[in-house]
Amino acid sequence: MHCETEGDDEETKGNVLQVSIESEHASALLFELTARQRNYTGVMNFKHKEKELLLTVSTTEASASGTSDMKSLSGGERSFATVCFVLSLWVVIESPIRILDEFDIFMDMVNRRVSMGMLVSAAQERGSQQHIFLSPQDMSAFIGGANVKTMRLQDPDRSSGRIGFT
Repeated sequence: MHCETEGDDEETKGNVLQVSIESEHASALLFELTARQRNYTGVMNFKHKEKELLLTVSTTEASASGTSDMKSLSGGERSFATVCFVLSLWVVIESPIRILDEFDIFMDMVNRRVSMGMLVSAAQERGSQQHIFLSPQDMSAFIGGANVKTMRLQDPDRSSGRIGFT
């Protein structure tokens, strides 16, 4: 949505373009840096004319063989790449609440540990925002800190139709 105002001039349009370019670069850089946490190569390519965003992620093994097709990644590797993508968007998108649901469902322990570390670190850096991470996995070994609260639901008793908190 664009709203015309008296102040719309070439300088204003130039400022908006500059902010857009800076946001694009910040997202792309963070995507690359977060992918490196697992020694992956991550590239975010904005194709404005085509209205596309291309993500390329490859593992160390895939880089050595020359493949970078996302379909060649395991489910856990794709889930990790998704966490990297979400974190790269969070750096430029403001929201008072951020919620991720079952982001780690296909991850192995190494990808889960690294992902949780990155997510908790990002949450702690943004103290004014509330972060909620929902997972069917046990999170007790991954989360800690003064501003972090872990709640675990009891396994459901399917016969009672209720879920309790512990």
